[in-house]
Amino acid sequence: MAADDQTPAEPLPAQSKTLMPGVRNDVTRVGMEREISGDLYHRVLVMPWTRFFLLLAAAYFSLNAVFALGYLACGEGALINARPGSFSDTFYFSIHTMATIGYGSISPASAGANVIVAIEAFVGLVLTAVATGLVFAKFARPSAKILFTEVATIHQRDGVPHLALRVANRRNSRIVDAQFKMLLQRDEVTTEGDRIRRFRDMRLVNGNSPFLYLSWTLLHRIDADSPLFGETAASLRAVNTEILVMVMGQDEVFAQTIHARHSYVAADLRFGHKFVDMLVRDPGGSMTVDYTHFHETTPQTPPASDPGAGV
Repeated sequence: MAADDQTPAEPLPAQSKTLMPGVRNDVTRVGMEREISGDLYHRVLVMPWTRFFLLLAAAYFSLNAVFALGYLACGEGALINARPGSFSDTFYFSIHTMATIGYGSISPASAGANVIVAIEAFVGLVLTAVATGLVFAKFARPSAKILFTEVATIHQRDGVPHLALRVANRRNSRIVDAQFKMLLQRDEVTTEGDRIRRFRDMRLVNGNSPFLYLSWTLLHRIDADSPLFGETAASLRAVNTEILVMVMGQDEVFAQTIHARHSYVAADLRFGHKFVDMLVRDPGGSMTVDYTHFHETTPQTPPASDPGAGV
């Protein structure tokens, strides 16, 4: 099998999309040992902020509840001014200890309580350091705010069919030395009759840009060397075609490499259409980019070749 081949157990469902290039979202993986502890850091970094803070709060209050039970287990008189058997008193004392607040209204009196205080003080230092590091790592983690058109078009340009799609930077900054890559993956059958999932390169007419600021229209020339040559909407659906688009560049603010990806299935292709112009120039010469038309397409005039005859 070639290095770029993927062997699916079953054909992809029609018009399904992958979450990541080359990784199907309709497949259940079995037999793979998962290192939960080793993958936890990655999961925390990629999880949404709301879930992250809920996880942090759950860990914080759970630890305090454990230490509160430890203080209760030390017996009556272990904590001065704490009500006998009061979980709320020991719980709030635990919070004061872990956060090093030290109001002084409740204090340890027995050897056992002092040992637990020492342990909790150390755990509080470690928890604070870990939480600070995770928050900083999430804030400092570079992310791309790249907008892709919801559809891709196939229309004539200079007498040759081209696949086109738009890419824009959502941020009011530039992505320096932006590099674009386009791949096609589809089901194929080998000479031996094996059904595989194979990648095909799609050469771009304009695969790089000095900087990505407003928008960029990616173009793939559909000639005899293109994997789309002679294909129709029906033939693309029949082999579960998916077009993967990747963007990589350096954010001028973060000075770090960022990347983004998007995919299109056969249903996302508009044959014989082109994108509506977004640029508007006023009489004074200034230019306005109207992103309300970013995803809009219109039939090409004159009409492109009959989609049923291939592209």
